[in-house]
Amino acid sequence: MGGDLTPSSFRNRSMALATNERSASMELQEIKKVLIVGGGTMGQQIAFQCAAHGYGVSFYDIDEGALEKALERLSAYADNLVTGGYLERQTAEKALAGIAVTTDAMEAAKDTDLLSESVTEDPILKGAVFAQFNKLCPERTIFTTNTSLLVPSLIAEATGRPDRFVAFHFHQPAWTDNVADIMPHPGTSAKVVTLVRGICRQRVAGRKNRAWILYLPGSGVSEI
Repeated sequence: MGGDLTPSSFRNRSMALATNERSASMELQEIKKVLIVGGGTMGQQIAFQCAAHGYGVSFYDIDEGALEKALERLSAYADNLVTGGYLERQTAEKALAGIAVTTDAMEAAKDTDLLSESVTEDPILKGAVFAQFNKLCPERTIFTTNTSLLVPSLIAEATGRPDRFVAFHFHQPAWTDNVADIMPHPGTSAKVVTLVRGICRQRVAGRKNRAWILYLPGSGVSEI
């Protein structure tokens, strides 16, 4: 007979299943904190989008200088949105105040409900980043990648939680373009897809509340 049939293996599998069920069964209102990994343009805009819609945001990068520049660019981004009439000054200031930057991965990961990754479009690098945060984030945390080039199946296993992993790509500029792509891989939990879709449509939408849901071949569903 193949496989590990020892009592400890059954306990480990049961614990894993229970963890996955807890994560997938989270309700929309239970998502309180978002972790943004990657201090580039898209990381900045997603951080602002989330903070402006009431989420606590932790903004992580390994480079302190990159985070300092990110804060400067975020301030300019917020000013442009206010000047353009897209949001009020008070809302912009509150959003900026709600973004906590850090180079401490352990601190960034604490109490995170959803992680959004926006590092270089390199599957090996992305996989390493997710593997690192898989050890640091709570077991309930849903992992998302902002990739626009890679299919999520390329890095799903490296995340350590493939059933709780999905591509969640924001178009830029995030606030005014207001389109997001949600692309699961065949192993993504359907409940996780539903939850991320709810986050997109109900909480992190800008003006028009649009979302494009893209499914990989073999998933059996497509919705535009």
